[in-house]
Amino acid sequence: MKVLLHSWSQWSTSHKGVHMQFDVVIVGGGAHGCALAYELAKNNRSVAVVEARSLAAEASGGFGKRGVRANFRDIREMRLMAEAHEHWPRLADELEGETGYVRTGGLFLVEKEAVGTTGGVVASKVRASTQTRLGIPTEVWDQKQVFDALPTVSNAIRCGIYTPQDGIASHEATTLSYANAAQRNGAVFIENTTVAGINTQEGGHATGVTTATGEAIVARQSVVVTANVASAGLIGNVYGGSLPTWPVYPQALLLKSQHKPEIPFLTGHDSRSLSIKILENDLVMLSGGWRGQYDPETGRGTTIQANLDGNIAELRTVFPGLGELELIRAEASRSESSCIDQIPIIDVVPGSTNVVVAAGWSGHGWALVPSVARNLAAWIHTGHKPSALKPFTFSRLSLEAGQC
Repeated sequence: MKVLLHSWSQWSTSHKGVHMQFDVVIVGGGAHGCALAYELAKNNRSVAVVEARSLAAEASGGFGKRGVRANFRDIREMRLMAEAHEHWPRLADELEGETGYVRTGGLFLVEKEAVGTTGGVVASKVRASTQTRLGIPTEVWDQKQVFDALPTVSNAIRCGIYTPQDGIASHEATTLSYANAAQRNGAVFIENTTVAGINTQEGGHATGVTTATGEAIVARQSVVVTANVASAGLIGNVYGGSLPTWPVYPQALLLKSQHKPEIPFLTGHDSRSLSIKILENDLVMLSGGWRGQYDPETGRGTTIQANLDGNIAELRTVFPGLGELELIRAEASRSESSCIDQIPIIDVVPGSTNVVVAAGWSGHGWALVPSVARNLAAWIHTGHKPSALKPFTFSRLSLEAGQC
């Protein structure tokens, strides 16, 4: 899958005399940036996506698949997730490209009677009914139903919470399919080009961005920053504050089990850090909140042996029937950002009239890509903020926001 990309030098050489002016300039070529570019371009907006490295270079790339999960999600995200569930099954056809989407269903395993004040068997019926009311059909499975569905699971499991619409998809393939579709609709992608700052006039109106080598790219309508980790610095330069976000390096493992992994669902756990997806050739992709750490020598994340061991130990405990586990691959090099309350910020930046940030996904923004892109594009197009985006404001954090 190939997207026609340019560096700044390639673009300026091949487009001599052409002013770099677009309706919308998007900073960041991950899943959210590429999806927004597609939604805008197909509605006749001229769009440039500027990426410091290559498309899907950070959290939107890498091996395996990620969960398209509503189960156990923050309830403020449920409306967007319900919309996303509608789009995912037909997204590959719409984009005319690969997404790797499979609707597997999602099952969270419940092992304890109570988990603090938030989970356990005691909370299972309330969680299921609440998720269902918010547009995510959810069932509580008793112990027998869980054991019938998962013959290798531990007998310590008490019940399960099942969402039939959850699934998995390839984050890298989907990002590149969005980029290809956007490009067919006229969007321009410029890679290996770092945005050094956002240009603003008095009153906070942005006129575009400046690259690290001093070139200006003009935005006639809006600048949208979707570069997850880099957003904090760019946005801070606009309004003089800082985003309440920080970088994290999610850990993902690829394992081969001694016995066939009879785990047909996207599987998580109520009280253990565990997320399981079964890939082609019966390989097990394992994650679930474990982290790597920043390596100043490479400028990337690196794995931590104790966290590798801990993640695998959790899998062995919950699925003893898998037998011996062989680690095939481990990665924690790709950065993500977490927000203080673990939901994203999708809003106009304080002090600005037309700089929008979409960042702080906190490790679970991937599944929301189709619905966030559609809602954000509608907001930019009409000037009216969709109600589905209203929970993700700066004001919830006592920060004032502007108008799109």
